[in-house]
Amino acid sequence: MQNFKITVSKPCSENWESMKPLEKGRFCDSCEKEVIDFTKFTNQELASWFKQDKGMSCGRLNPAQLNHLIVPKSNFSLKIFKPSLIAASMIAFLSFPKLSVAHTKLYYPTFLFEDKTKSPVTITIQKTDSNIVIKGRVIDNEDKQPVVGLFIAIKGGKVIGTTDVKGNFEIKLDRAKFSKKTILEFRYLGYETKEFKLNLNKHNPIFIEMKVSALILGGIAIIREKSLFEKIQEFFNV
Repeated sequence: MQNFKITVSKPCSENWESMKPLEKGRFCDSCEKEVIDFTKFTNQELASWFKQDKGMSCGRLNPAQLNHLIVPKSNFSLKIFKPSLIAASMIAFLSFPKLSVAHTKLYYPTFLFEDKTKSPVTITIQKTDSNIVIKGRVIDNEDKQPVVGLFIAIKGGKVIGTTDVKGNFEIKLDRAKFSKKTILEFRYLGYETKEFKLNLNKHNPIFIEMKVSALILGGIAIIREKSLFEKIQEFFNV
């Protein structure tokens, strides 16, 4: 299976807690089908599931599983090819500069997204000659994993920072442009936006809990990238 992402397209209002528990998830009376609980699935388990699934399932995800590139493990081995053939293939492909990344969307019916965990944010403040430097880290309160891609913004303004792959962030504020008490906004898909009044005169660590939105239920799309051979074949068919 090729690389893919899971996205939610059409939200609705079904309640996970009111569904009847089943072995792999719960039963939805509205959809009249089983809703699979994918929240504990690894990337490889998700890849294996969607490789076999024919688009008839519904399921529940946590925020980190959405819009995240999933790279399935490949059983492909270069040992079956001769070195000369591999080199020739690579040279041929690299000589086609106009090739672009193409995607194919495979649509599935409905999908439930829900996570009631909370995310603490630790913020520290450092003063420099011209700027206030704010550093912090965002992690999931339940599994202690970093929350990647969370946006930090000035209220009413633009985004000024994001968390990295370790959940860390660093932003700088110009002393002349901001008051002593500045309001920061923390935004992340599936979470309620959190506002925090930042006192630039204090240096103690600050803890913030990010509350996740109750649920998102709706149609999903699995977006996959075309393989190298599909790109080459498409080029010659143009």
